[in-house]
Amino acid sequence: MSNTIIDTANEYKKVAQMLETSAIEAGSEEIRQGFIEDALLRLFYAKSLELKLDKVQEQLDEQSDMDTFDAVNKAEEAIEKVSEMSFEQIESYAGDDKKFEIEVDSTSVDLDSQDKENLLRQLYKCEGIIRMAHRTAQRHSIYGNTSAAWEHLEGLDTEGGKSPEQMIFEDLGIDMYELLGVREKLVDKIEGMVAG
Repeated sequence: MSNTIIDTANEYKKVAQMLETSAIEAGSEEIRQGFIEDALLRLFYAKSLELKLDKVQEQLDEQSDMDTFDAVNKAEEAIEKVSEMSFEQIESYAGDDKKFEIEVDSTSVDLDSQDKENLLRQLYKCEGIIRMAHRTAQRHSIYGNTSAAWEHLEGLDTEGGKSPEQMIFEDLGIDMYELLGVREKLVDKIEGMVAG
Protein backbone atom coordinates (compact mmCIF):
# COMPACT_ATOMS: atom_id res chain seq x y z
CA MET A 1 0.00 0.00 0.00
CA SER A 2 2.77 2.48 0.96
CA ASN A 3 4.65 1.87 -2.29
CA THR A 4 1.47 2.43 -4.30
CA ILE A 5 0.80 5.72 -2.51
CA ILE A 6 4.42 6.85 -2.99
CA ASP A 7 4.35 5.95 -6.70
CA THR A 8 1.06 7.79 -7.19
CA ALA A 9 2.25 10.86 -5.27
CA ASN A 10 5.51 10.92 -7.25
CA GLU A 11 3.54 10.72 -10.51
CA TYR A 12 1.32 13.65 -9.46
CA LYS A 13 4.40 15.63 -8.45
CA LYS A 14 6.00 14.95 -11.84
CA VAL A 15 2.88 16.13 -13.71
CA ALA A 16 2.72 19.27 -11.52
CA GLN A 17 6.37 20.04 -12.31
CA MET A 18 5.67 19.64 -16.04
CA LEU A 19 2.77 22.08 -15.69
CA GLU A 20 5.07 24.48 -13.83
CA THR A 21 7.64 24.31 -16.64
CA SER A 22 4.87 25.09 -19.13
CA ALA A 23 3.69 28.02 -16.99
CA ILE A 24 7.24 29.40 -16.71
CA GLU A 25 7.74 29.17 -20.48
CA ALA A 26 4.39 30.86 -21.13
CA GLY A 27 5.23 33.62 -18.65
CA SER A 28 8.52 34.41 -20.38
CA GLU A 29 6.88 34.99 -23.76
CA GLU A 30 4.82 37.92 -24.94
CA ILE A 31 1.06 37.49 -24.55
CA ARG A 32 0.01 35.57 -27.61
CA GLN A 33 -3.03 33.92 -29.12
CA GLY A 34 -4.07 31.01 -26.92
CA PHE A 35 -2.21 32.24 -23.81
CA ILE A 36 -5.35 32.52 -21.68
CA GLU A 37 -6.74 29.17 -22.86
CA ASP A 38 -3.46 27.47 -21.90
CA ALA A 39 -3.40 29.17 -18.49
CA LEU A 40 -7.01 28.18 -17.79
CA LEU A 41 -6.21 24.59 -18.74
CA ARG A 42 -3.17 24.58 -16.45
CA LEU A 43 -5.36 25.77 -13.58
CA PHE A 44 -7.83 22.98 -14.36
CA TYR A 45 -5.09 20.33 -14.41
CA ALA A 46 -3.70 21.64 -11.11
CA LYS A 47 -7.17 21.48 -9.48
CA SER A 48 -7.68 18.00 -10.92
CA LEU A 49 -4.37 16.85 -9.41
CA GLU A 50 -5.34 18.45 -6.11
CA LEU A 51 -8.60 16.49 -5.95
CA LYS A 52 -6.84 13.25 -6.89
CA LEU A 53 -4.21 13.83 -4.22
CA ASP A 54 -6.99 14.42 -1.66
CA LYS A 55 -8.16 10.86 -2.32
CA VAL A 56 -4.60 9.60 -1.82
CA GLN A 57 -4.34 11.52 1.47
CA GLU A 58 -7.48 9.77 2.69
CA GLN A 59 -5.54 6.49 2.54
CA LEU A 60 -2.92 7.74 5.00
CA ASP A 61 -3.18 6.52 8.56
CA GLU A 62 -1.05 5.99 11.66
CA GLN A 63 0.54 2.97 9.99
CA SER A 64 1.83 5.04 7.07
CA ASP A 65 5.60 5.56 7.23
CA MET A 66 7.47 8.87 6.95
CA ASP A 67 8.55 8.19 3.33
CA THR A 68 4.89 7.97 2.35
CA PHE A 69 3.96 11.18 4.17
CA ASP A 70 7.00 12.90 2.66
CA ALA A 71 6.08 11.86 -0.90
CA VAL A 72 2.49 13.08 -0.45
CA ASN A 73 3.65 16.39 1.07
CA LYS A 74 6.08 17.02 -1.79
CA ALA A 75 3.35 16.30 -4.33
CA GLU A 76 1.02 18.68 -2.49
CA GLU A 77 3.66 21.44 -2.52
CA ALA A 78 4.31 21.00 -6.26
CA ILE A 79 0.59 21.06 -7.08
CA GLU A 80 -0.03 24.10 -4.88
CA LYS A 81 2.87 25.92 -6.52
CA VAL A 82 1.64 25.44 -10.09
CA SER A 83 -1.94 26.17 -9.06
CA GLU A 84 -0.83 29.50 -7.58
CA MET A 85 1.31 30.31 -10.61
CA SER A 86 -1.48 29.52 -13.08
CA PHE A 87 -4.05 31.53 -11.14
CA GLU A 88 -1.73 34.53 -10.94
CA GLN A 89 -1.05 34.37 -14.68
CA ILE A 90 -4.79 34.44 -15.39
CA GLU A 91 -5.26 37.33 -12.94
CA SER A 92 -2.50 39.28 -14.66
CA TYR A 93 -3.95 38.57 -18.10
CA ALA A 94 -7.46 39.55 -16.97
CA GLY A 95 -6.13 42.92 -15.82
CA ASP A 96 -4.94 43.65 -19.36
CA ASP A 97 -7.84 42.17 -21.31
CA LYS A 98 -11.14 43.93 -20.56
CA LYS A 99 -13.08 41.59 -22.85
CA PHE A 100 -11.93 38.54 -20.90
CA GLU A 101 -12.61 40.32 -17.60
CA ILE A 102 -16.18 41.09 -18.71
CA GLU A 103 -16.65 37.47 -19.84
CA VAL A 104 -15.56 36.23 -16.40
CA ASP A 105 -17.75 38.77 -14.57
CA SER A 106 -20.80 37.69 -16.56
CA THR A 107 -20.06 33.98 -16.06
CA SER A 108 -22.40 32.18 -13.68
CA VAL A 109 -22.59 28.59 -12.49
CA ASP A 110 -23.96 26.33 -15.21
CA LEU A 111 -22.90 22.75 -14.67
CA ASP A 112 -24.98 21.68 -17.70
CA SER A 113 -22.86 23.77 -20.06
CA GLN A 114 -21.18 21.87 -22.89
CA ASP A 115 -18.83 24.78 -23.67
CA LYS A 116 -15.37 23.92 -22.39
CA GLU A 117 -14.19 27.56 -22.40
CA ASN A 118 -17.23 28.57 -20.36
CA LEU A 119 -16.60 25.77 -17.86
CA LEU A 120 -12.95 26.81 -17.55
CA ARG A 121 -14.04 30.40 -16.85
CA GLN A 122 -16.50 29.08 -14.25
CA LEU A 123 -13.68 27.14 -12.59
CA TYR A 124 -11.43 30.21 -12.54
CA LYS A 125 -14.19 32.40 -11.09
CA CYS A 126 -15.04 29.77 -8.47
CA GLU A 127 -11.36 29.49 -7.51
CA GLY A 128 -11.15 33.27 -7.26
CA ILE A 129 -14.06 33.42 -4.80
CA ILE A 130 -12.55 30.60 -2.72
CA ARG A 131 -9.21 32.42 -2.58
CA MET A 132 -10.85 35.72 -1.68
CA ALA A 133 -12.74 34.07 1.18
CA HIS A 134 -9.55 32.38 2.32
CA ARG A 135 -7.65 35.69 2.39
CA THR A 136 -10.46 37.33 4.34
CA ALA A 137 -10.66 34.40 6.76
CA GLN A 138 -6.96 34.69 7.56
CA ARG A 139 -7.80 37.95 9.32
CA HIS A 140 -9.85 35.97 11.83
CA SER A 141 -8.03 34.85 14.96
CA ILE A 142 -9.46 31.35 14.44
CA TYR A 143 -6.85 30.76 11.74
CA GLY A 144 -3.75 32.04 13.45
CA ASN A 145 -0.68 30.63 11.70
CA THR A 146 -2.39 27.67 10.08
CA SER A 147 -1.51 26.16 6.72
CA ALA A 148 -2.60 27.87 3.52
CA ALA A 149 -4.43 24.66 2.64
CA TRP A 150 -7.48 25.77 4.65
CA GLU A 151 -9.65 23.02 3.20
CA HIS A 152 -7.93 20.64 5.59
CA LEU A 153 -9.41 22.57 8.53
CA GLU A 154 -12.86 21.10 8.01
CA GLY A 155 -14.36 20.07 11.30
CA LEU A 156 -12.02 22.24 13.40
CA ASP A 157 -13.94 23.71 16.30
CA THR A 158 -13.60 27.40 17.00
CA GLU A 159 -15.00 29.74 19.60
CA GLY A 160 -18.66 28.99 20.06
CA GLY A 161 -18.22 25.59 18.42
CA LYS A 162 -18.23 27.07 14.91
CA SER A 163 -15.98 25.82 12.13
CA PRO A 164 -13.98 28.29 9.98
CA GLU A 165 -16.41 27.55 7.14
CA GLN A 166 -19.37 28.55 9.35
CA MET A 167 -17.58 31.74 10.37
CA ILE A 168 -16.96 32.60 6.71
CA PHE A 169 -20.60 31.95 5.89
CA GLU A 170 -21.78 34.20 8.72
CA ASP A 171 -19.27 36.97 7.98
CA LEU A 172 -19.24 36.89 4.17
CA GLY A 173 -22.35 34.95 3.22
CA ILE A 174 -20.17 32.50 1.28
CA ASP A 175 -20.95 28.79 1.59
CA MET A 176 -17.48 27.24 1.31
CA TYR A 177 -18.78 23.67 1.20
CA GLU A 178 -21.04 24.53 -1.72
CA LEU A 179 -18.19 26.29 -3.53
CA LEU A 180 -15.85 23.34 -3.05
CA GLY A 181 -18.60 21.04 -4.32
CA VAL A 182 -19.13 23.21 -7.41
CA ARG A 183 -15.38 23.29 -8.05
CA GLU A 184 -15.20 19.49 -7.87
CA LYS A 185 -18.15 19.09 -10.25
CA LEU A 186 -16.59 21.54 -12.71
CA VAL A 187 -13.29 19.65 -12.64
CA ASP A 188 -15.13 16.35 -13.24
CA LYS A 189 -17.09 17.84 -16.14
CA ILE A 190 -14.01 19.35 -17.78
CA GLU A 191 -12.09 16.11 -17.16
CA GLY A 192 -14.67 14.23 -19.22
CA MET A 193 -14.35 16.72 -22.06
CA VAL A 194 -10.56 16.73 -22.06
CA ALA A 195 -10.39 12.94 -21.85
CA GLY A 196 -12.91 12.68 -24.69
